[in-house]
Amino acid sequence: MPSTKLPSILFLEPRYLLEFDQIDSRLRRIFYTLVYDLWPGDVPVTITSIYRTSEENVAAGGHPFSVHTVKPTRGIDLRIWQLKPRDISDIPKALNEKYIYDPRRPTMPVCYSRPHGNGPHFHLQSHPATRLRLEDDPKWTGQKE
Repeated sequence: MPSTKLPSILFLEPRYLLEFDQIDSRLRRIFYTLVYDLWPGDVPVTITSIYRTSEENVAAGGHPFSVHTVKPTRGIDLRIWQLKPRDISDIPKALNEKYIYDPRRPTMPVCYSRPHGNGPHFHLQSHPATRLRLEDDPKWTGQKE
């Protein structure tokens, strides 16, 4: 889990640096929660995919309605082969406990790590309704139950 040292953020391709500036604000929040609160400081965070054209998405084995193909982009893939198995299971769990992807589909994750596409990686995703789970909790919002 996290250390006092912040990890480096690496972009597998130069274009990802520019694409990162244009990601959905909810996805940015999820990403920085992962980097600052959950990622081990001795392992770089390597971004392996952000925006994809339809052709790139097909080549990557992506879903036809992938969040990687919309703008602002709502999907980021991260390399995980350098992480410990416990981190690979704990990081998605922590993010999915903190954020709700879509209140209408509360079981959809904001992060998962099952093998798909070009190999094992974390897939981070957001939806226009993504928010902190606390925002649904009456004890935090001040609403009556």
